[in-house]
Amino acid sequence: MPGINQKYLDEILGYQLDLRRLEAGTRKDVLKTLVAMQKEIVAKLSGAAPLTEFTKVRQAELLKQVNAVVGEYYAKAEADFIKTTDTLAQTQAKHLAKSMDTTLKAAIVLPTATTLGRIVGNVAVEGGPLSDWWGKLSTDTSFRLSNAIRQGAIQGETNQQIITRVKGRAGQTGILEVSRRNAAAVVQTAMQTIANDSHLKLLEQNEDVAPKIRFLTTFDSNTCPRCMSRAGLEWETVSKDPVGHSIPFENPPIHVNCRCVLVGVTLTYKELGSNLPEPKIGTRASSEGQIPADTTASGFFSRQSKETQDEQLGAGRAQLFRDKKITLNDLIDGKGRELTLAQLKNKYD
Repeated sequence: MPGINQKYLDEILGYQLDLRRLEAGTRKDVLKTLVAMQKEIVAKLSGAAPLTEFTKVRQAELLKQVNAVVGEYYAKAEADFIKTTDTLAQTQAKHLAKSMDTTLKAAIVLPTATTLGRIVGNVAVEGGPLSDWWGKLSTDTSFRLSNAIRQGAIQGETNQQIITRVKGRAGQTGILEVSRRNAAAVVQTAMQTIANDSHLKLLEQNEDVAPKIRFLTTFDSNTCPRCMSRAGLEWETVSKDPVGHSIPFENPPIHVNCRCVLVGVTLTYKELGSNLPEPKIGTRASSEGQIPADTTASGFFSRQSKETQDEQLGAGRAQLFRDKKITLNDLIDGKGRELTLAQLKNKYD
């Protein structure tokens, strides 16, 4: 029966952890842009005369200026994000193709640059184009800000009270804090979409080596029922027909902030025409063979050397992980040492 090659899976999980580090750096850059946006908006509100004294015309002009600031900063955040992810699909596909070729001793066909380029250009988050999501984030932020300013003026609030509503305080979530959380979720989901779509294209191109695909789910308190129901299930690589069940195929991420991944169910060495021995299921990462379907990123990370763990998370956090003081959730949220796209490409090229 086909299985999952241990080294191939470890390459996927290792790349996933590095992708989390890239996500962390990208989120940080986007949030830095939105923090700068907040400072400019607060400056406009601080420098204005009391809003309760504004005429409708002056209030409309202020709202127009605020909305222009929001649009400008979200456009910058989107442009910076696109620049960061421009070659992400190619980096992922090239690395995993090389890994499959080396590990499985099989000739792996790489999807064309055009195909991989379309992945980045056609990213969809929960069915909606990424460009629409950036537009929605900008529009929603403008709408909430405008409402806060109007309500504050109607209720006779001071400018500082309105600013507090915008920024938030202890026990009260600010309007722009919500906007930053939403932007961070879109960044994470979009980058996972690019990574999983490029991996799926690679597997489809090489169905003779990996005739099936398996859904790997991260189990913790944040795992949703949709992901739980697909854990360990398989589908035909190209047709996407279910194998031994009736649940339809969905390529992760299947919702915002989804952390699941696909992995190819590869042929055995014998089926690939190789005389290499087939180790027993559950062997260590240094062996080549088939492994259980419930292998997780946490299991992968535990198998790595101390040096690799320290490089991934930083020595302090890696030690906390080894001491079981931080959880899988902390590990995969990209906390620790961040990566730029250039560093990711250098590492895997």
